[in-house]
Amino acid sequence: MQLVKLIFQNVVWKGLYVTTLFIINIIIARYFKATESGWIFLTINNLSFVILILSLSLESGMTYYCARREISPGSLSSLSVAWSLLASGGFTFFLSRVGGFLPHLPISSNVFYGMVFCYTFGYLLIVYFGSLFGGFKEFRIPNIVLTTVNLILISILLLHSMKVPGQGPKRDAIVLGFYFCSFAVQGLLCGIAFANRFLNEFMVRLPSFRDIKRLLIYSKLALLINIIFFLVYRVDYWFVARYCTSDQLGNYIQVSKIAQVFLMIPSMIATVIFPLTAAELKDKMSEHLPIVARLLFWVYLVLLALLIVTGDQLFSFIYGNSYYYMYPVFLLLVPGILALSIQALLTAYYAGRNLLINNLKGALIALAIIVPGDVFIIPRYGINGAAIVSSVGYISYMIYMLYKFKKDNNIMPTNFFFMKLSDWQWMKEQVIVKGMRKVQ
Repeated sequence: MQLVKLIFQNVVWKGLYVTTLFIINIIIARYFKATESGWIFLTINNLSFVILILSLSLESGMTYYCARREISPGSLSSLSVAWSLLASGGFTFFLSRVGGFLPHLPISSNVFYGMVFCYTFGYLLIVYFGSLFGGFKEFRIPNIVLTTVNLILISILLLHSMKVPGQGPKRDAIVLGFYFCSFAVQGLLCGIAFANRFLNEFMVRLPSFRDIKRLLIYSKLALLINIIFFLVYRVDYWFVARYCTSDQLGNYIQVSKIAQVFLMIPSMIATVIFPLTAAELKDKMSEHLPIVARLLFWVYLVLLALLIVTGDQLFSFIYGNSYYYMYPVFLLLVPGILALSIQALLTAYYAGRNLLINNLKGALIALAIIVPGDVFIIPRYGINGAAIVSSVGYISYMIYMLYKFKKDNNIMPTNFFFMKLSDWQWMKEQVIVKGMRKVQ
């Protein structure tokens, strides 16, 4: 079955990439400790929001029309490079005119602007070419590229930390420089890899006005949804930064990153569901989606239970002694993590059916809960209150998406949670017997 084959490919190869991301995150967290790393990741969060707006969510339209072979991949590639360069260059110039610096770190503004350009330019390329690879149902090549660059970065950071004793402004700038520049390298290499794999010849040829208009029409709703979804995920960062201490901010963001790690596998599966559903396989998707969802739910339930038992000691061991607030926050966020694992699959399904309005309504429900909740609860209960509010918002989003799926497909929400005897036979036939062979 194509679904199982592609899920295995994406989980295996992207899993390697996510592992390297996790290692880099630990290196940065341990090096800068909770207080400084919190501001670094908050700055990255702010840049990610800017990138989301600059991208115009064109990657959604690119995947959709590339999967349906309605717009030339060559013209989409040219558009990706041109817009990434224009958008990132324009934003960096604007930032340099109005002024800005990396909070609480002694690096010059010029160095920071260079880092901003590398991060925005590279990340836009990664997003765009990742979507084009997804349109061709190819998930190995981009993840191999990203993983390889991350492995080199890990080696450089570890060697640098061993060779240069003690911390200081110069060392801080070198560590951050390597980190931010790696995104530009990854983005460029992804573009080269895509051109080498899928383009017969390299020609700078932008899409026609008609095709650009189609991309923008499809992507404009996706952009609105992605902005709202970003706020659902990360608006609490800004409230925590406003009302809590720097070390609490660092602790909270690391717990949030753990939640994002758990969201990676649903996101990997979602990147398979989206193009397959867009390619008019929605009937098969509605049949198999509940099976995949409940298998994932129970796997996550076991993993989260293990972290509940071991997390108190494990988090301090991995991240260092400055992350002593993480464990109680993690406990309060566990229900939200389980809800996100189901919700991610459902939003990909409706995106593939071009019913983005359902995703928008669900995100608005969550945001309507999270923002007022953060305003009233975080000042009083701090990062623990932020975790409670986020979990409630995520669960509400999931409930709405399950309601829509039941209404559209006459499948009960309980099918997403309670295992059936037939699941074991399905897993044996499609996953155990065929799955590992299809990774090849």
